[in-house]
Amino acid sequence: MRRRWTIGLVATGIVIVGAIILAVTHDPDPVYEGRYLSEWLKAYSFGPEHSREGAKRALYALDQTALPLMVKWIAYEPSIWRSRMRELANRWPRVPMPQSVRNYMGTDTRKGRAYDALLGFEAFAPVKTNFGPALVRIANDPSRGESAAMALAILEWGFFADKTFASQVTNDNARQLMGGLGTSTW
Repeated sequence: MRRRWTIGLVATGIVIVGAIILAVTHDPDPVYEGRYLSEWLKAYSFGPEHSREGAKRALYALDQTALPLMVKWIAYEPSIWRSRMRELANRWPRVPMPQSVRNYMGTDTRKGRAYDALLGFEAFAPVKTNFGPALVRIANDPSRGESAAMALAILEWGFFADKTFASQVTNDNARQLMGGLGTSTW
Protein backbone atom coordinates (compact mmCIF):
# COMPACT_ATOMS: atom_id res chain seq x y z
CA MET A 1 0.00 0.00 0.00
CA ARG A 2 2.80 2.41 0.92
CA ARG A 3 4.63 1.62 -2.31
CA ARG A 4 1.55 2.56 -4.41
CA TRP A 5 1.39 5.94 -2.71
CA THR A 6 5.08 6.54 -3.39
CA ILE A 7 4.70 5.61 -7.06
CA GLY A 8 1.61 7.81 -7.32
CA LEU A 9 3.43 10.80 -5.77
CA VAL A 10 6.45 10.36 -8.03
CA ALA A 11 4.22 10.11 -11.12
CA THR A 12 2.30 13.22 -10.04
CA GLY A 13 5.56 15.08 -9.50
CA ILE A 14 6.80 14.12 -12.95
CA VAL A 15 3.54 15.32 -14.53
CA ILE A 16 3.74 18.64 -12.64
CA VAL A 17 7.37 19.21 -13.64
CA GLY A 18 6.52 18.39 -17.26
CA ALA A 19 3.61 20.84 -17.22
CA ILE A 20 5.83 23.57 -15.80
CA ILE A 21 8.47 22.96 -18.46
CA LEU A 22 5.83 23.15 -21.19
CA ALA A 23 4.41 26.35 -19.72
CA VAL A 24 7.80 28.04 -19.45
CA THR A 25 9.12 27.23 -22.92
CA HIS A 26 8.89 30.04 -25.45
CA ASP A 27 6.32 30.46 -28.18
CA PRO A 28 6.87 28.30 -31.23
CA ASP A 29 8.49 30.59 -33.76
CA PRO A 30 7.35 29.99 -37.32
CA VAL A 31 10.17 28.89 -39.61
CA TYR A 32 10.94 30.06 -43.14
CA GLU A 33 13.89 28.65 -45.10
CA GLY A 34 15.29 27.09 -41.93
CA ARG A 35 15.37 30.30 -39.87
CA TYR A 36 13.01 31.34 -37.09
CA LEU A 37 10.87 34.48 -37.19
CA SER A 38 12.96 36.04 -34.41
CA GLU A 39 16.11 35.53 -36.51
CA TRP A 40 14.47 37.15 -39.55
CA LEU A 41 13.35 40.10 -37.42
CA LYS A 42 16.87 40.56 -36.05
CA ALA A 43 18.29 40.42 -39.59
CA TYR A 44 15.72 42.98 -40.74
CA SER A 45 16.25 45.29 -37.76
CA PHE A 46 20.03 45.28 -37.49
CA GLY A 47 21.43 43.57 -40.56
CA PRO A 48 23.22 45.10 -43.54
CA GLU A 49 21.11 46.26 -46.47
CA HIS A 50 21.45 43.04 -48.50
CA SER A 51 20.27 40.89 -45.58
CA ARG A 52 17.39 43.30 -44.89
CA GLU A 53 15.93 42.59 -48.33
CA GLY A 54 16.04 38.83 -47.77
CA ALA A 55 14.55 39.28 -44.32
CA LYS A 56 11.76 41.44 -45.75
CA ARG A 57 10.88 38.70 -48.25
CA ALA A 58 10.85 36.15 -45.42
CA LEU A 59 8.63 38.36 -43.27
CA TYR A 60 6.19 38.75 -46.15
CA ALA A 61 6.13 34.97 -46.53
CA LEU A 62 5.45 34.58 -42.79
CA ASP A 63 2.83 37.36 -42.81
CA GLN A 64 -0.15 35.46 -41.37
CA THR A 65 1.83 33.87 -38.55
CA ALA A 66 4.33 36.69 -37.95
CA LEU A 67 2.04 39.61 -37.13
CA PRO A 68 0.09 37.99 -34.25
CA LEU A 69 3.35 36.86 -32.63
CA MET A 70 4.93 40.27 -33.12
CA VAL A 71 1.99 41.93 -31.36
CA LYS A 72 2.30 39.39 -28.54
CA TRP A 73 6.03 40.02 -28.22
CA ILE A 74 5.50 43.78 -28.11
CA ALA A 75 3.07 43.32 -25.21
CA TYR A 76 5.86 41.79 -23.08
CA GLU A 77 6.55 43.48 -19.75
CA PRO A 78 9.53 42.25 -17.73
CA SER A 79 8.81 40.59 -14.40
CA ILE A 80 9.29 42.67 -11.26
CA TRP A 81 11.66 40.19 -9.62
CA ARG A 82 13.97 40.19 -12.63
CA SER A 83 14.02 43.98 -12.79
CA ARG A 84 14.84 44.17 -9.08
CA MET A 85 17.59 41.56 -9.41
CA ARG A 86 19.10 43.57 -12.28
CA GLU A 87 19.00 46.74 -10.17
CA LEU A 88 20.61 44.90 -7.27
CA ALA A 89 23.39 43.55 -9.48
CA ASN A 90 24.05 47.06 -10.82
CA ARG A 91 24.12 48.60 -7.35
CA TRP A 92 26.63 46.14 -5.96
CA PRO A 93 29.04 45.38 -8.77
CA ARG A 94 31.73 44.18 -6.37
CA VAL A 95 29.65 41.34 -4.98
CA PRO A 96 31.36 38.13 -6.12
CA MET A 97 29.03 36.57 -8.63
CA PRO A 98 29.70 34.13 -11.46
CA GLN A 99 29.75 35.87 -14.84
CA SER A 100 27.05 33.53 -16.15
CA VAL A 101 24.68 34.69 -13.40
CA ARG A 102 25.50 38.36 -14.05
CA ASN A 103 24.91 37.81 -17.81
CA TYR A 104 21.58 36.10 -17.11
CA MET A 105 20.40 38.99 -14.98
CA GLY A 106 21.60 41.55 -17.51
CA THR A 107 19.95 40.13 -20.61
CA ASP A 108 16.35 39.55 -21.44
CA THR A 109 15.75 37.79 -24.74
CA ARG A 110 12.04 38.59 -24.67
CA LYS A 111 12.85 42.29 -24.43
CA GLY A 112 15.11 41.92 -27.45
CA ARG A 113 12.35 40.15 -29.37
CA ALA A 114 9.96 42.97 -28.47
CA TYR A 115 12.34 45.59 -29.91
CA ASP A 116 12.96 43.48 -33.02
CA ALA A 117 9.19 43.16 -33.50
CA LEU A 118 8.79 46.92 -33.07
CA LEU A 119 11.34 47.61 -35.81
CA GLY A 120 10.04 44.73 -37.92
CA PHE A 121 6.61 46.32 -38.28
CA GLU A 122 8.20 48.65 -40.82
CA ALA A 123 8.53 45.69 -43.21
CA PHE A 124 4.75 45.36 -43.35
CA ALA A 125 3.96 49.06 -43.80
CA PRO A 126 1.24 49.94 -44.51
CA VAL A 127 -0.32 47.20 -42.37
CA LYS A 128 -3.86 46.46 -43.53
CA THR A 129 -4.79 43.95 -40.84
CA ASN A 130 -6.88 44.09 -37.70
CA PHE A 131 -4.02 44.47 -35.19
CA GLY A 132 -4.57 48.19 -34.69
CA PRO A 133 -7.22 47.70 -31.97
CA ALA A 134 -4.98 45.21 -30.13
CA LEU A 135 -2.13 47.72 -30.12
CA VAL A 136 -4.51 50.46 -28.94
CA ARG A 137 -5.51 48.20 -26.01
CA ILE A 138 -1.86 47.62 -25.12
CA ALA A 139 -1.06 51.34 -25.37
CA ASN A 140 -4.07 52.32 -23.22
CA ASP A 141 -3.35 49.80 -20.44
CA PRO A 142 -2.19 51.89 -17.45
CA SER A 143 -0.39 48.91 -15.88
CA ARG A 144 2.01 48.68 -18.81
CA GLY A 145 5.20 50.64 -19.16
CA GLU A 146 7.48 50.37 -22.13
CA SER A 147 5.25 47.92 -24.02
CA ALA A 148 2.56 50.63 -24.06
CA ALA A 149 5.10 53.05 -25.50
CA MET A 150 6.15 50.52 -28.12
CA ALA A 151 2.54 49.91 -29.18
CA LEU A 152 1.95 53.66 -29.39
CA ALA A 153 5.12 54.09 -31.45
CA ILE A 154 3.89 51.56 -34.00
CA LEU A 155 0.56 53.37 -34.21
CA GLU A 156 2.12 56.83 -34.53
CA TRP A 157 4.89 55.92 -36.96
CA GLY A 158 2.24 55.37 -39.61
CA PHE A 159 2.67 51.65 -40.26
CA PHE A 160 -1.11 51.20 -40.48
CA ALA A 161 -3.22 52.09 -43.47
CA ASP A 162 -5.86 53.44 -41.02
CA LYS A 163 -4.28 56.51 -39.40
CA THR A 164 -6.98 56.95 -36.73
CA PHE A 165 -5.61 54.33 -34.31
CA ALA A 166 -3.01 56.65 -32.73
CA SER A 167 -5.70 59.20 -31.85
CA GLN A 168 -7.52 56.53 -29.80
CA VAL A 169 -4.64 56.26 -27.30
CA THR A 170 -5.43 58.12 -24.07
CA ASN A 171 -2.56 56.87 -21.90
CA ASP A 172 -0.31 59.89 -21.24
CA ASN A 173 2.28 57.69 -19.54
CA ALA A 174 2.75 55.79 -22.82
CA ARG A 175 3.28 59.09 -24.65
CA GLN A 176 5.93 60.18 -22.12
CA LEU A 177 7.72 56.83 -22.25
CA MET A 178 7.68 56.82 -26.04
CA GLY A 179 10.06 59.78 -26.03
CA GLY A 180 12.78 57.71 -24.36
CA LEU A 181 12.17 54.39 -26.10
CA GLY A 182 15.74 53.75 -27.12
CA THR A 183 17.33 54.98 -23.88
CA SER A 184 15.64 52.73 -21.33
CA THR A 185 17.53 50.40 -19.01
CA TRP A 186 14.59 48.04 -19.16
